[in-house]
Amino acid sequence: MTTDDTFWANAAALRRPGRTGLSDQQVARERRAQAIFFPALDGFRARIRDAALLSMLMDEDFRLLLDALDDHAPQQAYWDERIAEGRP
Repeated sequence: MTTDDTFWANAAALRRPGRTGLSDQQVARERRAQAIFFPALDGFRARIRDAALLSMLMDEDFRLLLDALDDHAPQQAYWDERIAEGRP
């Protein structure tokens, strides 16, 4: 199952009969998770860049790590869409 398939399966499950979607408390928790995650990710990226400037031996590995983070890190807009889909 791909990430997109998982997203739509979860969204469909939230809309099934008897399920009311995300509660206000769940939405608040998701927003708090965003508020923690994105600054932490930015700080991690900054520290990796700092380390890359100091190391001649690992600079390529650090570049690959940063590229992977850019390619695979969650995007806030996508997370916001998932929260919106979970609302009743």
